[in-house]
Amino acid sequence: FDIANLMLYDTDLSSAEIAELGGFGHEIESPEVIYMASYLQTPTPNSIYISWHENNSTDSVVEYGLTDDLGLVQTGDFHEFTGGKIWHTVQLTGLSSNTKYFYQCVSDTASSEIRTFRTQPDSDSGHIRFAVHGDNRTDIAMHTEVIHALKETVEDVYDEDLEDYLNVVLNVGDIVTSGWSLGQYESEYFTPVSSISESVPFMISIGNHEAEADYFYDYMKYEDVQGDEGEKYFSFQIESILFISLNSNTQGNTQLNWLENELESAQNNDEVEWVFTFLHHPGRSEVWPDGNTGWVQNNVI
Repeated sequence: FDIANLMLYDTDLSSAEIAELGGFGHEIESPEVIYMASYLQTPTPNSIYISWHENNSTDSVVEYGLTDDLGLVQTGDFHEFTGGKIWHTVQLTGLSSNTKYFYQCVSDTASSEIRTFRTQPDSDSGHIRFAVHGDNRTDIAMHTEVIHALKETVEDVYDEDLEDYLNVVLNVGDIVTSGWSLGQYESEYFTPVSSISESVPFMISIGNHEAEADYFYDYMKYEDVQGDEGEKYFSFQIESILFISLNSNTQGNTQLNWLENELESAQNNDEVEWVFTFLHHPGRSEVWPDGNTGWVQNNVI
């Protein structure tokens, strides 16, 4: 061995730092940059979950920072589904509120392009903007068209980067045709929303087509905001707005009691000025009367 340099580090080097070391008359190849659709979820002013598919490695790493030089590294975990499909998740914590961050997903020798997101504000931002959609299952082309139209509309109206003017997207469920068909989550949901989900977080109120399947809960990271029966329903706050996601599949008094407690707590909290509740089934609907649900109309509403 001809050794050009010898250095000791007490932390892992990023791919960029390794490349900057140079070599002794040879080229060091940077990791291959490939397209890995990233999915942001469960945002707070100081944290966010970043998830993505990459099936060739169990390494789950996010490099991030305040510029595209990145510089910070956080490792996470993974879930391997039957058949070798791997879902990587990293939670970034200790972030500054209402701040734009650059990030890159890394799995072994594969890395995504550098993307951006903005953390949620904790006070006095002026405006909170959110989008609502759902029942996007089955028709992949139409779902993709709706998401592209949403992105183009926001950027056209506000003439800024998407994440600077849209805080969160709420989905009211039925994201796939069959919740027990693993491949549909990527083809019917994650791929169509990727042009927005790489910059703006999504939160879902589960639909009946998800069928309370384990796959849905393996993908979603709601344990930090979960209700009394786990991740089946949850609540989260952005500035003075409390968002409550209910589960109209499971229904029941336990969930209603939890909802009542959430509303009473909000009523007594001077920092909460608005409450928005979203769920899949309607109480009364002329558009879809087959979905009219007594539990929603008579108990929730």
